[in-house]
Amino acid sequence: MPVSINDKGLQNVINVPKEAKGSISILIEGNNNTVNITNLRNVNKLDITITGNDGVFELDPRRIGELRVLIKNGARVLIGKDTSIEGAYILADNAREVSIGRDCMLSYNVQVRTTDAHGIYSVDTGERLNLPGDVLIGDHVWIGQAALISKGTKIGRNSIVGASSFLQNNEYPHSCIVAGTPGKLIRTGVVWDRRQADKISLDDDSMDPQFQHWWNTAQEDHASLGIDATTDKT
Repeated sequence: MPVSINDKGLQNVINVPKEAKGSISILIEGNNNTVNITNLRNVNKLDITITGNDGVFELDPRRIGELRVLIKNGARVLIGKDTSIEGAYILADNAREVSIGRDCMLSYNVQVRTTDAHGIYSVDTGERLNLPGDVLIGDHVWIGQAALISKGTKIGRNSIVGASSFLQNNEYPHSCIVAGTPGKLIRTGVVWDRRQADKISLDDDSMDPQFQHWWNTAQEDHASLGIDATTDKT
């Protein structure tokens, strides 16, 4: 079916395939925005809204079940090649960035957002207490069902975020498991794969090269970690 594009601004650049199997909707209300989508072959439902100027959206997915994206006021959403999303909502505002790396896997009902969307202020100073912040998710990260990844979060490559976790204003190392509300570092020295096996043989010469890469990466990451692997700023 044809891709629905409603461009209400000036000098917007929209590079998307003309046809898609699923429902694709793009609405732009502003100027000098950019949308680059490389393929829509395995996209079921995609809804992109950009308001304001100088926003950016980039996508080259493995698969999208349902994805809703709202970009406001010069923010950026960059989703790396071969990432799969079953169901997610992404909000980027205040010229901040959501970056999701290559070969990531997002489950159902996941939210990623750079802002709380409303301000909280100190009555003593008038200072805003909940400033927006970038969300940076490394390559090959698995985000579990109903997780909320909020402002100021950085997740290292090859990591796992548990279902229903809440992450905000924190940085997590490579090759780790994070879970809970607020998200806490549970374990380091892990690797994950889209396939399942009871056990992986370290001497298996037939191991998938991509999995072997992440296995080796996890070993290197684990060896390099210090005692304090995460700094809680919540």
